[in-house]
Parts: sequence; C-alpha cells; structure tokens
Amino acid sequence: MNRKNICGILICLICIAMLCCCGNVRDVDMTNETYQEIILQDNEEKTEEDIKKDTEKAENIVGSENTENTNIVEKTVEESDKSENYISESVVKKETGTLNETIAAPGLPLLSRLDSWPEEPVEIVPYDTEMTGAAGGYFLIPMEDGIYRYSDYDYSVQAMVDKGISLETDELLYTFQETGIEENHTWEIYSLKEYPDRSLLFADCVGFNSLVLSYAPELACEEDALEDARENDFVIMRNGSVIEGTKIWQDFVSDVENGQPAVVRLGYYYTLDKDNVSPDLFEAEKKDYPMLFFKQLYYDGSSFTLSPVNKLEDKYVIYEKPGFNSPEVTYSFLMHYAGDSLFDFESFSAYDKYMLTNDDQVTWEQIWQSEISSLMGAWIPHEEVYCEYTWKNQDQKQWED
Repeated sequence: MNRKNICGILICLICIAMLCCCGNVRDVDMTNETYQEIILQDNEEKTEEDIKKDTEKAENIVGSENTENTNIVEKTVEESDKSENYISESVVKKETGTLNETIAAPGLPLLSRLDSWPEEPVEIVPYDTEMTGAAGGYFLIPMEDGIYRYSDYDYSVQAMVDKGISLETDELLYTFQETGIEENHTWEIYSLKEYPDRSLLFADCVGFNSLVLSYAPELACEEDALEDARENDFVIMRNGSVIEGTKIWQDFVSDVENGQPAVVRLGYYYTLDKDNVSPDLFEAEKKDYPMLFFKQLYYDGSSFTLSPVNKLEDKYVIYEKPGFNSPEVTYSFLMHYAGDSLFDFESFSAYDKYMLTNDDQVTWEQIWQSEISSLMGAWIPHEEVYCEYTWKNQDQKQWED
C-alpha cells in the first residue's frame, strides 16, 4: 500500500467520523471512553449538562460488548432521535428479469465509451511553493531551476521492468528527514539514468523501503468546468452535498421506482478549505483544487452500472483513467437513507442520501459501521451517489455554495 492510499484511508475515516457519520456506532472495538473523548474535544464551549447528554447518548449507541449486533441495530434505531420522516428503503420497487440487451433510457442519451485515451504530453514545470520534503502523499523536490512535485509511481517494480524502465540511479538530488510516529526516516532522492527529463525519480528511505516517483501535475479543473457540467445536465454535489440538479435526480429516482430504464450524470466537486487542513497539507495539495469528477449512473431495469466519465475535448465519454478514476461497478439496488444527525458535534442537522448496494435489507448504520471497520475486513460493498445535507450554520452553507 503506497503513501497516498494510506493518507486517503486516514482522511476518509476522519471525514466519515466527523462530518458524514449519521449512523450509530456499534463496533465492539469502539469503547464508551473513546466516544467520550471525541465529544469532549468537540464541545469545549458547552455546559457540563450538554456534555453529559451527549455522553449518555453515545453510551446508549455503543452498548454492551456482549450484545449481539442485530439486537444493537434494533435498539439504536428505536432509541435514536430520528425524525418521523426517517427513510431506509430500496428505491427498486418492482421485480424484473435481467435484460439481455442495453435499453436506452428516455431523456439523456447514454455516453459513448472510449477504448483508449489519446496520449497527453505532460509539461514538467516547477511547483509554486517554497516548501520541500514530503507532505500529503507528495514529495516536493528542489532542483536547479525550482521545486518540483512528485508522487508514488503507479506501477510495481516488475511492471516497470516489463516496460523497460531501468532503476539504475544517477545523481543524488536531495536528502531530507521525515518525522515518523516512532522514529525519523532519512530520504535520499536520486535521478534515474534512463530519464534525463526527471519525470521519474528514485526515492530511497534509508533502512526502510524505496519508491519510484513520478512527476505529479496539478489536478485542478478548468475554470469553466463546473458551469459546463451544469449546461450538460449533470447533478452536482459540492463537498458532499447537492447544489445543482435536484429535479433531474428526482426524475431518475421516479423512473427507477417504476422499473423503467434511466440514466443520470453525476458531478462531484471538491474545494480545499485552508482553515480546515494543516499548512503543510494545504501547501502540497493547493494546486489540485477545485477538483471535479464525473460519473454516469445507468439503470437498465434490473441493475445499476456506475461508470467513470472524463471530458475529451468538447465531449463527455466513459473512460477509466488508471490511478485517477474508480473502476466501473454494477450493483443490484439503489437504497434511500434519510434522517436527523445523531450527535451535536456533527456539522449537519439532517441528511438525505442514496447508495448503491447488493442488499436491499442493509441499513445505513450497518454500512457506516463497515466503513469504520473496513481495515478489519468488515467492508460492505456500496457506493454513495447522491447526498443532501442540512447544515447547522451559515459558515458551513457558504462552504457548500
């Protein structure tokens, strides 16, 4: 597992626990004391009475370690502060046989598929920073004419050998120390003899491991990308919550409920808030935002296919860029989950989300627990495709707008 994957997992877990978690905690490894710490840290300005109420609520959710999981689910859903409008059900209402051929959905046309992507030359330019070293899954390497940003190379050592890439090192470019949890590590960065343009570098963590690094271009979308997506009928989620295309989504759901083939285009737009990340992380990732990903969700009357979408010149096409897009996936059900937030420290007061699953009985609480426990093999396959949060304060709303 490379550095970016590890960082991604950690960031995902933090976001799930602090922003997106509206389910109930039932992981037997998550103790009452752990949740008391979270609540106390996030409620320093609250009264003792408020903190006591949050703590009692967390204790009820965690429950006894000896209680069976099924019993905990029933108890926590019954005792939680869900509204009367709480929803947890499958959108798929009709049982239909598997279709033998793709049926075009009414309304939007299905996007065409691309078998290969035209070769895109990457211009290697200095990164706008004075920081050097490792941060946010990137390596910022000083060279003669500036500082350049690199990340882990996508291929294994054997794959590189198969591609004719030599790992014979040349010049020592840079040495730095990285502060670890238990000890510091010394990194030595070398150029590779076969690559004088320095698009690939060799990074040796002395006494630990080594990596091949590739030049990391900026990932920020074009200035007009968001507006263009709107004009092409994409449903847009910004930082996790819908801002455009609610009616389009509702029409898609209505078709699914009626067992009709349907297609919807989805855009996921992310910004980087300088006040909510460390200075080093912001500096390393500032040129990657705003970031915009596209997907197509197609229902053929029997199953759902979620495909990665990219824009080639002036057309949107289905194509997976390795290392950039998630692969195409197929699920049996579209689940609808909605309700009120459970804890006072959450930044939203209510949520309304749709998820793809292969189990029409799975609850949001079970999915949320599987995300927390995913490192222990408890992952439940799912994919969130649509979400709307009701934010608690105007600052959070502005972050969405």
